[in-house]
Amino acid sequence: QRSSLGSKRRKLSKEHTDSDVENYVNAVDDYTTQDFRRKRSTIISPLSRSTTPGNFKRTVTRRFSTKKTEKKGQVQTVIAATRFFGSPLCEIMATQKNLKITENIPVIVSRCIEYLIPHHVKEEGIFRKSGSQSDILGLKEVLERERGILTKEVLNDVYDCHNITGLLKSFIRDLPGSPIPNSFSEKFLTFSSSNDDETEMEQLKVTLASLSFHDYQLMKSICRMLHEISNYSEHNKMTASNLAVVWAPNIFQTSGDVFEFSNITAYVEVLGFMIKHTPRIFGTVREERREQRE
Repeated sequence: QRSSLGSKRRKLSKEHTDSDVENYVNAVDDYTTQDFRRKRSTIISPLSRSTTPGNFKRTVTRRFSTKKTEKKGQVQTVIAATRFFGSPLCEIMATQKNLKITENIPVIVSRCIEYLIPHHVKEEGIFRKSGSQSDILGLKEVLERERGILTKEVLNDVYDCHNITGLLKSFIRDLPGSPIPNSFSEKFLTFSSSNDDETEMEQLKVTLASLSFHDYQLMKSICRMLHEISNYSEHNKMTASNLAVVWAPNIFQTSGDVFEFSNITAYVEVLGFMIKHTPRIFGTVREERREQRE
């Protein structure tokens, strides 16, 4: 690792200032050996494309955030890696607000939904079949570089809808504590979809309404998307129950690192019920627009 950094330092010194080189080396030193191997392409790849010190600085600025820390009376600059996937939902929404984006859900979610509906609702095995892992990783790299802004230009180059479904599931799965936090997940274990009366429906609506604003908006958007897809189950073979089996581990956060399979039946049951009865639980888009006009 050190020999590689040394050769990289000599190569960079011919093209960039000493300050540029030092910032790069300090950034790499912040990683453990294991993290360095895992993130090697993230750190080094941009350098091979940089031809001027200015390009190099912009690349590093986009990839890293800087902060100052005190150590033994001296002020040192620490460069910490910033990532989009795995960031809390509140941070993602704060970033979008700073970019003057007024959507109530992450842009990646709204763009994926727009891509899938109505153009791919009849695709057999949608959300069940896997896409190309290399293509999905490529899309994730673009999102990391663009701070989570998935443009229509990028989507126009995607020809397999399963790559988009895989990307969306990965994003939701990596959200820490969202959209259904662990404390709320336990509340759904007592829910029984066999009791389809208004009292049970109202209790479910109250539980969902107690989520944070952005968690609720995200959950509503996901359920509306899955409800629309389930309406074409005759073509895509994905009923509300089938979609719930796929999505439950991505939506319900549990206390452990691994989804608690002992409760999977209950989570699948309640999610399937929510998908099936989305208009009654979350209302329809038409009703929402009418309320906004009023």
